[in-house]
Amino acid sequence: MKERDWHKSQHLDTQPDGSLLMRLEVCDDRPLRSWIHSFGPLARVVAPKQLAQEIFEEIEEARERYLPRFTFDVPRMDMISAGQAKLPLKTRKWRAS
Repeated sequence: MKERDWHKSQHLDTQPDGSLLMRLEVCDDRPLRSWIHSFGPLARVVAPKQLAQEIFEEIEEARERYLPRFTFDVPRMDMISAGQAKLPLKTRKWRAS
């Protein structure tokens, strides 16, 4: 991150914990938000507060799309025959061509 020039207005400061603080003078638009989101959990907006709040809300909205957690079909016990493992497996007969 340090070696790359992201914007002509950027200022990078290394923090005591080893993280980087980047300051930019840019407009708040959709490309900026997409760029921020592209870093995933590796970045956090700290200012301006309004932008930080909006990014948080966008991430929460995306997270909620995956709730409730993934559900999987669970086979009924009466579907399992004595010769099968715990999960019913479908077998396919292959024909030589």
